[in-house]
Amino acid sequence: MKSKYLPKTSKLLGLQPRIDKNGLIRCDGRLEYADFLSFDARYSIILQRKNWVTKLIVKRYHELGKHVSGTNQTFSALSSRFWIISGREEIREYEHECYTCRKRKAKVSEQVMAPLPEIRFKTPLHAFARTAVDFGGPFITVQGRGKRRQKRYLCLFTCLASRAVHLEVAFGLDTDSFLNAFYGMVNRRGLPKEIISDNGTNFVGANRELVALLDKDKIQNSISNQGIKWHFNPPLAPHFGGIHETMIKSAKRAIYAILGNADINDEELLTAFTGSEALINSRPLTYQSADPKDDTP
Repeated sequence: MKSKYLPKTSKLLGLQPRIDKNGLIRCDGRLEYADFLSFDARYSIILQRKNWVTKLIVKRYHELGKHVSGTNQTFSALSSRFWIISGREEIREYEHECYTCRKRKAKVSEQVMAPLPEIRFKTPLHAFARTAVDFGGPFITVQGRGKRRQKRYLCLFTCLASRAVHLEVAFGLDTDSFLNAFYGMVNRRGLPKEIISDNGTNFVGANRELVALLDKDKIQNSISNQGIKWHFNPPLAPHFGGIHETMIKSAKRAIYAILGNADINDEELLTAFTGSEALINSRPLTYQSADPKDDTP
């Protein structure tokens, strides 16, 4: 080994290699007089790429970084003792082979979406002819000078065709409070032909008080003489109500942006609801194109 010269294209030339007493090839850098550093830090052991020993050393330092340290940090930790030729490429190659990293970085499979429900395409298509309803909250309001606090709830109605919303204040979780909010919507938006809502048992897991929210028999008796058809989603299936759950999220975000942490009364809460309703109904329903040649929807 000592009698042969290295090729001019060898990557070892820039490392000024030398062989120590144990037969290890070390790089001879400019840290000879840095006595505060360890011997391995001053004269790093040169490792060949694509070698099993090198791969095991990389694996050790990669696992010390808990699989999240990244290529540069692993390479920095290795450089305190070893110098791997094309070290970053060697580390990246192992990161692609590491089962734990591959599992952590794997992309989640996308859900194949089913066709939109038939109810969303039925005629007539005027607003709120077919409606979904859901509850949100509670919102705490102050009553009078005694600072007595009461819970108020958001009752949201959304049109299945236009995605417009109507927000009402519900003063309780009983069926009578819901029917008051329902007829408040009917008096201003018109009588819907079909309504979709969660089944009453869907609310049990979140809040025991919501069990009595949708008394199906009482609601059916109240609306049957007006020709309204009510559809209840299956129990324990909140994913069936995505059309109104997304609107609940948007409405609560708008309401909390208006109210913040302020103490409010019922009148101020109603004003915040109407303001949020106007804000949501003014949103664009499609992507707003920047091309002036596109038709304006």
